[in-house]
Amino acid sequence: MDCTRDAFNADGSRDGDNTEFMESLMCAAGEFENQAELEENAEFENGFDEVDSDLDPTDSEFNEFDMDAYMAERERIERATSETVCVKAADHYMMEGGRWLEEWDILVEQLAEDSDEISDALEVVSWYLFQLTVKLRRAVSGKIEAEYDYMDDVYGSAKVVLIGADRSLDAWLKIQRALPAGQRDSLDNVIDILRDMIAFTEAEIPEARPFKRPGFDD
Repeated sequence: MDCTRDAFNADGSRDGDNTEFMESLMCAAGEFENQAELEENAEFENGFDEVDSDLDPTDSEFNEFDMDAYMAERERIERATSETVCVKAADHYMMEGGRWLEEWDILVEQLAEDSDEISDALEVVSWYLFQLTVKLRRAVSGKIEAEYDYMDDVYGSAKVVLIGADRSLDAWLKIQRALPAGQRDSLDNVIDILRDMIAFTEAEIPEARPFKRPGFDD
């Protein structure tokens, strides 16, 4: 959340058109993704020196690797991923959910201090706010790249998204019920976007819900 420190207007106020605030959310999501990738690759990196590599920089096959073609393909996959309806909804949810938490932070913190249930709900929505778009991008880009040759990672990542989205939806509803009656509708937009994201994800990767993750859903 350090990325949001400067996401305010010059006078210290915040508003819905604050471009810096929106960019700060994307910054935080990027930091989350970078950290996840570092952790995921830690075991490989730690043991790299012990692995015999068959790659020889002097090998003609190695030197024929087309970096430009590789980067062009990665860009194509990223563009296609970003244009997917469920990913657009996840990005929208991240921005709107983050904006609501910033706008109503004082009231929500007071509610959390008075209720363990609201405190837990706040932790849930805060944890998944950035994670959902990162994990969904991984699932969708994996689907585009794998072309159905190997889909377990795609289904598993998408299932994690749906589980997190379900938990987030339940948490938002708890927070909404705890708000003063006249302010509950302030959360309607966030909740509607999240529900759309769930439906779009189920439509994009219908195999995700029933997928059995080894070691988790056995």
